Amino acid sequence: MIELAPETAHRYVRLAFAQLLGVADRLGDDRANQRPHAEGTNSVAALIVHCCGVCEFWLGHVALGRDSDRDRASEFSATASVAELHALVDTTVRQVEHDLQALEAAPPSPHAGPRERMHRCYCANALTRSKR
Repeated sequence: MIELAPETAHRYVRLAFAQLLGVADRLGDDRANQRPHAEGTNSVAALIVHCCGVCEFWLGHVALGRDSDRDRASEFSATASVAELHALVDTTVRQVEHDLQALEAAPPSPHAGPRERMHRCYCANALTRSKR
């Protein structure tokens, strides 16, 4: 895995969320919450909620050791207005920025396995892989 400076990782996170929110903005409240008609698809709103959950889980819980009560399954059925999605993303991006800085000096998390302890860019790595 390539290590990223916190500022670079934060730029990747901001870019990924800006692109997701751009889709939600174009769709509007109703369509952002509709699932495409194919089997196993998710709404744009649910994907944004899920990506916010991914950041908190991997960066907050796994990397930094915060407790987690994440309900991953419910993320995929979540609904939200576009304004609520923007607010959620704003909160997530601010937390990611703080967490990436904290990660620089943080001791290994008790929630991280041996592989995770070797890497310091959990959230940005997960988001950049999900865009492929």
